[in-house]
Amino acid sequence: MLDVIKSYKDNTDFWILTSGYNFSLKNAEKLKKAGLNGVIISLDHFNPAEHNKFRGNDNAFKWVMEAINSALENNIIVTLSICVTRSFVTAENILTYMNLAKKLKVSFVQFLEPKAVGHYIGKDVSLLPKHESILESTFLKMNSNKSFKNYPLIIYHGYYQRRLGCFNGGLTGLYIDTDGDINACPFCQIKTGKVLNDDFDNSLNNLTKKGCPEYTIANY
Repeated sequence: MLDVIKSYKDNTDFWILTSGYNFSLKNAEKLKKAGLNGVIISLDHFNPAEHNKFRGNDNAFKWVMEAINSALENNIIVTLSICVTRSFVTAENILTYMNLAKKLKVSFVQFLEPKAVGHYIGKDVSLLPKHESILESTFLKMNSNKSFKNYPLIIYHGYYQRRLGCFNGGLTGLYIDTDGDINACPFCQIKTGKVLNDDFDNSLNNLTKKGCPEYTIANY
């Protein structure tokens, strides 16, 4: 990872997505010297016990706190990323989370909507309109109201995707999984070929044509 960052840092912004595990002060220092720009750390609840339960590890919350400190000590930009589940989405919970983010001195908070992939596969986890409404109103208020100017900025892809369509799906990005399969994104896994064995241009073209099954203007 260090070699890759060093080789392409002059024309590429590098960000690491992590649970915080092993993002120590020593490793953060090495990554910063190599040219790392930022880190996106998953924190799915402001309550340590709830986050640990969500992540399935009693040390998960501690890893997040250590990673944040390690990154900030090395002037690495920090974004917290939260999977905003139905049970979490209340105005009170979001404000509590944002207050913690402000206290931790992170720069951004990313709202990710749950999808039926990974350990949610086959489950009905999509947000309802009432949850979307709470998230969207909070997103707009906290990013534009002067009373929240000292809070981290909120990144909420779903807000724009419902209005403009998917940002990935071969248009501005794609996802290659550990099997080498080309997908629309990590959450809407539409496979259109293998990156090493197939014609990449043809696979990309097929991916773009299929688009995202969820975030299309016709659906809204």
